Amino acid sequence: MTRQMHELRGKAWDANLPFGGARLRDVAPDRTAYINGISWSKGLEYTAMQRAAEENFDFEHRRGDGEDPWTAKSGAFFAENLTSLPMERAIASWSTDGGSGSEWNQLNHSNGSYSGGAGHIYSLLDPANHYFAQA
Repeated sequence: MTRQMHELRGKAWDANLPFGGARLRDVAPDRTAYINGISWSKGLEYTAMQRAAEENFDFEHRRGDGEDPWTAKSGAFFAENLTSLPMERAIASWSTDGGSGSEWNQLNHSNGSYSGGAGHIYSLLDPANHYFAQA
């Protein structure tokens, strides 16, 4: 998974995607540091497993008790990336592999905005995010 994340970030940096109203290279000027600046978090893995268990009942961005998803781990707002795909396809599905309706394209159309259907890929590409996990 870490290799896929690094590949996605490298692809995004090379394409110089819009990000937060700027270009990705403007907010992350060092390609190597940006790509390698994210790693797997065992702590977030436990949170991801908790959220995966909750989502078996109702697949949406809410917890079983109706609370917001980031209440599963304080400070992990952008850690919420739900998918029904196998782990080896999840990251690619938000990239150009997702076809014309991919979040990659949505990020381009929204000038790098978190909204506009690009929330998952935004959180994966955000240079401020240094850790991720998946379940």
